[in-house]
Amino acid sequence: MMQAKRWESWTLGVLAGNALGVLVLLLAACRYGFEFTDEGSHLIWMADPFVYSASPTQFGFLLHPLYRLLNGDLAVIRMVNIVTLFLSGWLLCDLALQRSPFRESPLLADAPRRRLALSAGFAVTVFTLLRAWLPTPNYNSLILQALLLGVAGLLLLEGRRYPVRVAGWLLVGVGIWLAFFVKPTTAVLLAGAALFHSLTVRRFDGGLFLLTLLLGLLLSWITVWLIDGSLTAFVGRLTEGHRHYIQMSDKYTLQAVLKPEMLVWVGLALLLLWSVGPGVRPLIALLLLSPLMFAFGTGGSYLLESTKAGIFWVLGASAWLCALVRPARLTRVLLLLGAAAQLLTALLLVRGLEYPKRQPQALREMEYSLKIGGPGSRLIVPTPFGRYIDQAISDAAGAGFRPGLPVIDMSGRFPGLLYALQARSSGAPWLVGGTIGRNDYAMAVLRTSSCEELSRAWLLLEYDGPTHLHPKVLASFGAALADYRQVARWEAPPGTGGHGESERQQFMQPIRPGEVSLRACRAARGEG
Repeated sequence: MMQAKRWESWTLGVLAGNALGVLVLLLAACRYGFEFTDEGSHLIWMADPFVYSASPTQFGFLLHPLYRLLNGDLAVIRMVNIVTLFLSGWLLCDLALQRSPFRESPLLADAPRRRLALSAGFAVTVFTLLRAWLPTPNYNSLILQALLLGVAGLLLLEGRRYPVRVAGWLLVGVGIWLAFFVKPTTAVLLAGAALFHSLTVRRFDGGLFLLTLLLGLLLSWITVWLIDGSLTAFVGRLTEGHRHYIQMSDKYTLQAVLKPEMLVWVGLALLLLWSVGPGVRPLIALLLLSPLMFAFGTGGSYLLESTKAGIFWVLGASAWLCALVRPARLTRVLLLLGAAAQLLTALLLVRGLEYPKRQPQALREMEYSLKIGGPGSRLIVPTPFGRYIDQAISDAAGAGFRPGLPVIDMSGRFPGLLYALQARSSGAPWLVGGTIGRNDYAMAVLRTSSCEELSRAWLLLEYDGPTHLHPKVLASFGAALADYRQVARWEAPPGTGGHGESERQQFMQPIRPGEVSLRACRAARGEG
């Protein structure tokens, strides 16, 4: 018996120590790597979201205060994201371990320290989100945060004390509010899950539900007012932004969002629930359906997207397995599941650190110190990346380009370069290339920019690039390539923007007089 307890304590210590080690490793890695497409657009969006009048997601506005508070220090911004994710995941895991079937384990009986150690071990699975090494807070990290808070709040509803249930409902309200301003489709499912779960566990309280509703409305009203100043303007922002996405790709239509795999998902969950007792079904159902809430509304495969919310998969599968074993074996199974979850997460993280998304080197091989972001912000990047960005900044400045000037990225894949130049990306944070409707999308979003801005916008061209935009995009505001002159050129090294070959780029300055450009733009738009 004593040997068994020693084995359990030793295993708990290893799991908690591993969790701390992973956290420290990721915090140290925050100084490394930079991805030109997704991450670049996220940074442009959070650095100055108010310059864009149409957007289907508002995560840039939610992250803007953090960006300003930390003065654009990218490494510290990443660290805050990682710590926040871990703490939210730890809270969720600790609350889940206090529910049946986990609480039947003798290991966790009246032992909050052991429970906290084990929940910390499970919490590292929140970092499956970073399997491609995009540590800067973004659309996906905020959606995961919303679900972690919302589901944690739902678990608090089962508490015996009234203040605990109040805190639970308030967390649910914050989670739904956060999800709505990042991805409304997730917010709808989370609200439905909150109502269904509270009824299932017999913890629905009309008064607290009304309080949650009022909290959500208050937070939403404040957010809408801060973003656009009026509900009418905000609704216009949402509808126009969604229309632009549909022009870019038909993956964002209602028919595409309602995927057949959703039925398979729900059917599998029902099958698993049928195999366990009724007392554990609400917890398992909530955990197994949370990855679907995370993925719902995404243009790609829901199953693939849901792996970013791996913490819910792990907790749901662990709850289901623990519900099937005898109480005498529960402790051993629980510890083995914790170890397996950490091993899986470690493998995914190692792959991400060794093969970061759209970057040619492992993080451990990067050695070029690049000044990028706010004052004093530096990242360690691949040497070809660093030299490329420094050359672009130097050549652009030598040609008279100043921070804050607008640039139209005709390459379709380099918002990160515009961020490094401290340029304003006209139309949208990223004029996404590589899709069938990319030119129509670019023309639509550029129409949201004023003629005054477009008349003085510079161009980034990449004629031979895999995602470049057609020159007809310029005609949408009365311009042509002949209205610009090349003032700098450089080569994007292999691996930048996800392309394996080096590509020549041109930086173009407008040469027409401002009044001529303004008249041409207004005429092209039919503004007289």
